[in-house]
Amino acid sequence: MTEYGGWPNVLSMKKVQEMSRNDTRQGPYDIVYTGGEALQCNHNCAVHMMPNEQMKQLALKEKINDCAYLFPKEELLPISVEGGKKMQNVAIINSLGGLKVKGSCKKAVDTADFAVYRDHDPLCPDSAVMTKELFQEDIREAARYVLKDLFKMNVKGKYLHRRANKNYIAVQCKKSILRSTDQKSFANMLDDVSRKTNATIVFFAAGTAPDHDSFSAYDEVARHMKEPSIVYKVENTW
Repeated sequence: MTEYGGWPNVLSMKKVQEMSRNDTRQGPYDIVYTGGEALQCNHNCAVHMMPNEQMKQLALKEKINDCAYLFPKEELLPISVEGGKKMQNVAIINSLGGLKVKGSCKKAVDTADFAVYRDHDPLCPDSAVMTKELFQEDIREAARYVLKDLFKMNVKGKYLHRRANKNYIAVQCKKSILRSTDQKSFANMLDDVSRKTNATIVFFAAGTAPDHDSFSAYDEVARHMKEPSIVYKVENTW
């Protein structure tokens, strides 16, 4: 979103809070909570998602609220001066995930000015589905390179992958679901889909944080499949 004025780096909430409070031209900032399983995740849950000890320690150091991905909009307001003008900002909840808000995240939800959810009323499609509407040309161009990587050919124009078809169905699923499912039954279902559609099954990862997607879990399912399948082992697909 940088071309629309978005910041090109990932910033901690502590840094965003500091910027919002001290920005005399555009502050205090409004906030939009977009997508993700955020309603039930406290700070310890988020620290667990960090890929290494250094980042875990940094997350602990930058903590300003016990809710991991949301915080009350008032946290972005400058520290009030008695008798001074009361400032206001706006918070919007856009297609957040999670069935029930928990503990420290409740205040952020209760003080939002507008809220829609992906898992319960008031319902709204996950904001991730809008990505193609906004960036379809960029995605289409990037997809060409991904497909070339997936469906490599030899000099005779034949696909190198065993019985691979250029038609494909992308499959994404977190490992906790895959490992609680009968692997052979799931593989048989994918085989059935592959045969009926004449398509190669392509497993891809939306994210590989702990308890999310896992290439090794995809490998387990793929080993049970009889039809063509590919585990696309790239963490950032685009």
